[in-house]
Amino acid sequence: MYRIAADDIEMLQSFVEESTEYLAAIEAALLELETGADKVGLLNEVFRHVHTIKGLSKFVEIHEVSDFTHKIESLLDALRKGKAALTPAIVTFLLESCDVLGMMLTSLRQAYEQHGGGDLNIGSVSPAQVQELIESVERILTAGVSPEPEPAATAQAGITASELQSLAIAWEKLSGDTVLEEFLPEAEEHLEYIVQTVLPALDGGQEADGAQVAELFRRIHTVKGLLGLVGSAQDADNSLFAAVKELIGIFQELEEIVGRVQAKAIDMSGRVIDLCYAAMDCLQIFIQKAHNREAVDLAALVAPWRQIDRRRADAESDGGTAVETAPLDSQAGKKRQEGASSGSTTIRVSEEKVNKLMSVTGELAASKNFLAGLAKKLALKYNLPNLAREVREQAQWLGRLTDELEDAVMSMRMVEIKSLFQKFPRVIRDIALRSGKQIALRMEGEDTELDKKIIEQIADPLMHIIRNAADHGIESIAEREAAGKPREGIIILRAYNKGKYIVIEVEDDGRGMDPEKIKAKAVEKGIVSAEQAAAMSEKQALQFVFLPGFSTAKSVTEISGRGVGMDVVKSQVTALKGAVFIDSVVGKGSKISLQLPLTLVVSRGLLVEAGGEALIFPLENVLETIKLEKAKTIQCKGYWLCHHRGRILAIMGLDSLIGLAADNVTPNGRDGERIPVVVVTNGQNDLGIIVDKFISEQDVLVKSLPECMAHTIGISGAAILGDGRVALVVNVPDIMAQAGIGVEE
Repeated sequence: MYRIAADDIEMLQSFVEESTEYLAAIEAALLELETGADKVGLLNEVFRHVHTIKGLSKFVEIHEVSDFTHKIESLLDALRKGKAALTPAIVTFLLESCDVLGMMLTSLRQAYEQHGGGDLNIGSVSPAQVQELIESVERILTAGVSPEPEPAATAQAGITASELQSLAIAWEKLSGDTVLEEFLPEAEEHLEYIVQTVLPALDGGQEADGAQVAELFRRIHTVKGLLGLVGSAQDADNSLFAAVKELIGIFQELEEIVGRVQAKAIDMSGRVIDLCYAAMDCLQIFIQKAHNREAVDLAALVAPWRQIDRRRADAESDGGTAVETAPLDSQAGKKRQEGASSGSTTIRVSEEKVNKLMSVTGELAASKNFLAGLAKKLALKYNLPNLAREVREQAQWLGRLTDELEDAVMSMRMVEIKSLFQKFPRVIRDIALRSGKQIALRMEGEDTELDKKIIEQIADPLMHIIRNAADHGIESIAEREAAGKPREGIIILRAYNKGKYIVIEVEDDGRGMDPEKIKAKAVEKGIVSAEQAAAMSEKQALQFVFLPGFSTAKSVTEISGRGVGMDVVKSQVTALKGAVFIDSVVGKGSKISLQLPLTLVVSRGLLVEAGGEALIFPLENVLETIKLEKAKTIQCKGYWLCHHRGRILAIMGLDSLIGLAADNVTPNGRDGERIPVVVVTNGQNDLGIIVDKFISEQDVLVKSLPECMAHTIGISGAAILGDGRVALVVNVPDIMAQAGIGVEE
């Protein structure tokens, strides 16, 4: 049972967030270990990250995490010394350990997210697998018994008895040097954070932030304690012993100085900042020498500190006046100058606050419409043109500021899609091991940015698609060789910008989808008759895969084949105002494309009237507006068709799409009368929609529909207009799918 004081909950939250980031880096490095050339560097990277998580968990006193990571760290330490071969079975074991660690962090996250106030009580966070994994590590390090990986993994590469014996020997040979080796990565982490984050934030010429001062004091105190452990593990005649002793003295004095700043006895002056940088320089010198196993020159080690210390003494002898020292030639001085000039610091802000700011920005953007309407009302209804002009000018000024604010807030919400993509190499690896296939995953466009909320909501649909591509799309090695293909199947995961949309594609070079098999399955399930199936195009047949429970798989695997997934993919993407497209060639492979909007909050739209109702078409879906003459249309297969800009354009009324009867449902007006038509697109196909009247373009804050309307076909949200009316936001990809656009030949 853990009892977290109310004041420490934020610290626990920071621990979980930071550890989650380290865990993602660990998993990526482990996957690269199997193919990367720099195995020593990658092992050291994994070790450092695990060690950091262990240190952080000790600080917040989550002992289950620190104990578990300590065991994994021991195994990594034995491996990185090169005393044993790194096999795929060991990598699988370490990846399973990452999964368990992720479960622990998730338990902690759920605890503080559901917390109602006051102190936080948390029960055990260890899943059932923890003890088994710990025992496996202990057997490897002492008795030479391997963890039991999955059969497929064992068949490919088991752990030999000699390898296990080497691990045990490596563990037994750990000595006092291990303390130093454990100290170095942790000291580097504290050094980097102090120099790159804490000191630049405190060196801004303003009153010191109490939280940053406390963070600086804590890290200095931690380094001093770690140095004490290193010193106690060294022989007195060791050359490092004297160096450690000197460093302990420097950090002891620095801790006292920062403690006085924390107690507000002295200010965080430039001289104190210089002392901090100088101490970090001394620590950096020691770390470099220790890494290279070189003798430490004590005079060179303490020179940066002595230089500042002497200037401090001279200043105090002149009357104790606080003076700024001249810019230093040392590394600390350069870092201070760089930090002051760049002024770039990072602030961790909760997602809830960013969402609140975005919501307020959206309301502000929508208020522009009210001012524009007010200006029009003053001019036309009250005959006050001068006042109307002033209001209109103010509305334009407000609009410019709102646009800048909206762009700034949007940039805060945008994150690289790499955070989503990095989950899938592990998925592909596991499927390949279980199925005995050879699969390579290539990722493109990882730096493409997308709204964080959309990334979170698209994770599960994309997982379905990736798993299907690996399990059903890529053939077995024997099938590929028989078809004259390389043994290794390729899956490409790509993202790129397309106008105001982001497109995510999953493409494979596998067996492809057979439209004839899909038609046969549809007939078997009674979805269509044999005659209807025969008349269908290939594109129409492919749409059946989006039906619930539809699957052509001959067998159900633990990965997929139950017909659950693609219907969920389509429904979730549609809910995000996106669209899903399929291209497939039998024997060549398939490509599934997800087209998603950049954001879900503020939208610029075309306001129209239809059947007495106000509707908004998102501007990213609008190609143009036209006035159509009846004489230029013909009727065919339920559509009105016209020849427009060198192509055939299908036209429909809203009555058949969303059940809204516009006055101009069809182009039945008198000859020569022009009917308003909005030409919309889903990114691949176009459709003309008949309306009664075009009104204007507006910035609108799109709000979710109430639960009773959440599944309304063709409507994705609502917005309040400047005159107080509520306008429904049209989900263009949804209504085009309902109309069959994109599957008709």
